[in-house]
Amino acid sequence: MESNNPLSLYTISSFVILNDKGRRVFNKYYTNPFIKYQHYEKSKETSNTQASEDLSLNKKKQVEYEKSVFKKIKEQHISHNKDIELLVLDTKTIIYQKVNDLYFVMQSNSSSQNTNEILLQAVFEGIIKSLDLLLDGSVDFATIIDNYDLLALVVDEAIDDGIVLQFDESCIVNRITLMTEDEGQINLNNIAEKGFKSAWGFAKNRFSL
Repeated sequence: MESNNPLSLYTISSFVILNDKGRRVFNKYYTNPFIKYQHYEKSKETSNTQASEDLSLNKKKQVEYEKSVFKKIKEQHISHNKDIELLVLDTKTIIYQKVNDLYFVMQSNSSSQNTNEILLQAVFEGIIKSLDLLLDGSVDFATIIDNYDLLALVVDEAIDDGIVLQFDESCIVNRITLMTEDEGQINLNNIAEKGFKSAWGFAKNRFSL
């Protein structure tokens, strides 16, 4: 079930990371909270134990989706790690990027003709750039596994229930810096400096056009 309104806030249906074998490393599936409530109420009324068609409410279909999207990705040519690619699967727009030994994949919530691809790409890039800053450029399977909680924080700062909250990597990194300051989990001075340089570089590129 999806919103057909192209102006809906519920923009993203899933964000997953797969390894180079197509196996899940990280996943977040999103459903409009009102839809979740409707499913809950319907299940109480009908006592229907049949699995939902919604990806966020159906673990089996999540696995099927991840297998099908990985197969589709492998069918497409990827020139190098820096390219963000786009494909359509079951009328939904998917953007993805291969980063070292990982595949980052994000799917829109609405059909491809109603998708705001600019917004999708902005939040997608924001997540990857934030991880690049926080992990000192080491965005790979081993580092992601060792910093899984940091990855979860980045994704949650960018997306909430499928709604884009933030796509600027400097803002995301600054928020996480504040949250983890007392715990001493990351080198705050290095991150702050890198975040400033990233923002300055973005501004230089934008205003030099």
